[in-house]
Amino acid sequence: SAADSDSDSDARSSPAPRKTSVPTVSGARTTAAEGNRGVLSAPGENSVPKATGVMTSDSDSDTKSSPESSPQPSRTLQTTTRAMSPGESDSDVSSPPLPTHSGVSVSSHRGPSEKRPSQQVGEGSFYTGSWRGCQRHGHGTIERKDGSRYEGDWEDDMPSGIGKETSASGTTYEGDFLKGKRHGRGIACYGDREYTGQWVDGQMDGKGNMTWKDGMMYEGQYKANKKSGAGRFEWVGGRVYDGEWLDGMQHGIGTYTDTHGREWTGKWSDGKKVCRS
Repeated sequence: SAADSDSDSDARSSPAPRKTSVPTVSGARTTAAEGNRGVLSAPGENSVPKATGVMTSDSDSDTKSSPESSPQPSRTLQTTTRAMSPGESDSDVSSPPLPTHSGVSVSSHRGPSEKRPSQQVGEGSFYTGSWRGCQRHGHGTIERKDGSRYEGDWEDDMPSGIGKETSASGTTYEGDFLKGKRHGRGIACYGDREYTGQWVDGQMDGKGNMTWKDGMMYEGQYKANKKSGAGRFEWVGGRVYDGEWLDGMQHGIGTYTDTHGREWTGKWSDGKKVCRS
């Protein structure tokens, strides 16, 4: 400014005044000598580490670049963005609202579940029950276009917990579910037979009991929907096989009892007798 130019010329023509320590007031004009001293800073003061991916505010950049700023005590600059708490991901910070199946926005899928009216999910399917955000969570019922339905517990938009499933053909399953599949213990009715036992990843797997309407029965181990391991099969009329199974057939060591009570113990292969033990 013009005032600064006059003061500079006076300083060069007249003898240098005695140096005095005059405190500067924030916002007041300083002399050229005082302004030069204001540029200097403590070692490392302007070297402030920035967090990767975090932008500082405009006021921070003005403070570091202005030549008129007076020296300040060494301090850590505060950024305008908040620090993330432990376990919080980038997506949790300033994330946009999530749309629900009905088009209503919610802030997050977290939090307690709430019951809502019947809503269409997918093509021709309707869900009635509890939601948590935009996901089915809690107790609810879905009725599908093909006539199948599921009623029971939901977690993270999938059947999980205790529930009952009915197929379009009328077969039913009632028991444990995990991530949309039969998993745990349950009962499946197929019309002519019924299975009670363990399930893994949607298949009969583990110890189970299968009974037929005509009186046949199997009790033993299953693997991937087939009799595998140790098991006992009883036919109508009294015949019995008690022994080892593989892929649904007698395989290994077993004992066969005919309708007259006579026993034959030996080795079996692919459902046939091989040799007597």
